[in-house]
Amino acid sequence: DSCYYPDSRKWAVRKEGDEMVLVKGPETDYFDGEE
Repeated sequence: DSCYYPDSRKWAVRKEGDEMVLVKGPETDYFDGEE
């Protein structure tokens, strides 16, 4: 499961079990880093 907080541009994602963590990163293209 995950949810997006548009006001802070952060994502809450489920780690292992029921642990949730907040993540934030720069927007990127789907193929970024692919050859």
